[in-house]
Amino acid sequence: MSKIPYLKKYEELFFTDDFLFCKIMQEPAICTQVIQTLLGFQVEKIEYIQSQREIKPELTARGIRLDVYVRSSDAVIDIEMQTYSYGNLPLRMRYYQSLMDIDFLEPGRDFSELNNTYIVFICTHDPFGKGLPVYTIKPFCVQSSALNDLIDDKTVKAVYNVDAWQKVENPALRSFLHFLKTKEAKTPLEKAIESRIVSSLTNQPWRKEFMICSPFYWDAVHLGHENGFEEGIRQGILQGKSQGLEQLSESKKQIARNLKQMGLTGEQIAQATGLDLQEVALL
Repeated sequence: MSKIPYLKKYEELFFTDDFLFCKIMQEPAICTQVIQTLLGFQVEKIEYIQSQREIKPELTARGIRLDVYVRSSDAVIDIEMQTYSYGNLPLRMRYYQSLMDIDFLEPGRDFSELNNTYIVFICTHDPFGKGLPVYTIKPFCVQSSALNDLIDDKTVKAVYNVDAWQKVENPALRSFLHFLKTKEAKTPLEKAIESRIVSSLTNQPWRKEFMICSPFYWDAVHLGHENGFEEGIRQGILQGKSQGLEQLSESKKQIARNLKQMGLTGEQIAQATGLDLQEVALL
């Protein structure tokens, strides 16, 4: 059975923690540099950034929540920060890819309009146990490698193992993974992130948002549902799978009411809690 991740205090948060990662990555300059460092290509123009983006294909299908969703002029990129293991990472990436394609391709558009798609997981542990610093996954033909260029489906899945930062040959990437591991900022990008972390300590709106609806908390709740925990979450919200689902729904509604009183918009509340805009409007 997986363990529920420790819920940190706001002052303890670092860039590898989901809340600050999503907040800081909404800054286009930093987001662009992180993408270029990880994937090794120039990003000409970021057209759209959204953190905690939810994609719900149908009421009967499972939705997903992406840490940082980015659209550039020629690519769609999802960047996930993982400080603990959900398990089944390959299947998770497969499902993310399918829903991102559904979300991107509007009715009536041709398949040829599908953009380059990158699914990136930054892991503070080795998800596959092979000691590699980077696992790059692309489709290939088993019978003939010569056909690989012809069957390119414009998708790349890249998984980074922070623990193996010393094995990275590229200096910029090695330094960035070292920063994630040790918190020692050396490059301009790392120092810019460090500066945002320091300034976050006096950012009262962020602090309030974290206290009210911390993504750490919701990740723990969802992880608890998937594993059917009976001990519940530290604050006693989840008590078994069936009861926890009911309590989760009511907790989200109460959080939405609190956010309304704080003056947040319906769209902000829906993004923070996972409720539909119609549900928020009825509260």
